Amino acid sequence: MKPGRLYVSVLPSAQYTLQTGFAVSIGGNAAFYTSLSKDENISNVVSSLNYSQKKQFFIPLQANIWTKGNEYNIQTDWNFAIFPQYTYGLGGFTTEIDGYPIDYNELKFYQTLYKTITRDFLPGPWI
Repeated sequence: MKPGRLYVSVLPSAQYTLQTGFAVSIGGNAAFYTSLSKDENISNVVSSLNYSQKKQFFIPLQANIWTKGNEYNIQTDWNFAIFPQYTYGLGGFTTEIDGYPIDYNELKFYQTLYKTITRDFLPGPWI
């Protein structure tokens, strides 16, 4: 356990869903400590690059970072997506010809800061 040392893993994958069809991605995780304290929580950042046969592209990024001494916990949830797809409206009697294309694009930034009051008690969010 060394502060600042990155423990990294990267893995390609393939998947299939009705919304994306076949898709490929490469995902990674980086974990690290911010101090030498034996009670220090490990911090991590995880993300992936995804592309589908329906020309959908998305990059989620999540992080859970602890500052020195676990004083603060910074949680991140960012997402970038270009996600064209067909929609069929509401109801159970729609057919394939009732669908129409939509271009859904997203840029999302959620950031939360928690402050440690006592061990394992973090009120928040502060931001």
